[in-house]
Amino acid sequence: MPFAKYLAELLGVAGIVATVLGAGFMVSNLGAEPAVGLALIAMAVAAVLFIVISIFGPISGAHLNPAVTLVMLVQKSISLRDAIFYVAFQLLGAVAGAATANLMYEQAVIGANGTVRGGTGQLIGEFVATVGLVFIVLSLIKLNQGALIAPAVGLWILAGHFFTSSTSFANPAVTFGRALSGSVTGIEWGSVPAFVGVQLVAGLAALGLFKLVFSSK
Repeated sequence: MPFAKYLAELLGVAGIVATVLGAGFMVSNLGAEPAVGLALIAMAVAAVLFIVISIFGPISGAHLNPAVTLVMLVQKSISLRDAIFYVAFQLLGAVAGAATANLMYEQAVIGANGTVRGGTGQLIGEFVATVGLVFIVLSLIKLNQGALIAPAVGLWILAGHFFTSSTSFANPAVTFGRALSGSVTGIEWGSVPAFVGVQLVAGLAALGLFKLVFSSK
């Protein structure tokens, strides 16, 4: 049933956004040291990624990311109609996830964020994070190791929190959702277009890298 696929994308993204924003609120409330707070947020997001990809993978393929959906469309692994609905429901999921996190911590349902994220370094960090994520997904599908996608993506984003300059958003829908909250893990609206643009370009770059690595001899 087609709607089940779209609902899966909505719920998956909602879970990711609620987690990253909720974890940000929690570490602020706890007064955690920056390094401890970063570790807690990274572990929470990685755990939820593993869960939602494991659950929704058999239903929608668990794209949960417009960059992944774009690459699947280019590869003709998904129809244009489904791609449009996937992205629309991913964005709706981002709104729902942000609203959920905000309400849990008694904030306005839809908030604003003042955290400026930009500069060449952070944009390179987003490029690296997104290329890695999409390349992992494509490679494991090619190698018939789909069962490893959930743990691999979770571990990649966990690592990305620590080694990328941007803390590894790597997802246009999640970036959009993070702009709808005052959590410390959010992003201000002026920084969103550059992040999203780099993420989408990085997705296509990952596809090119994948074709290069797995090209027939």
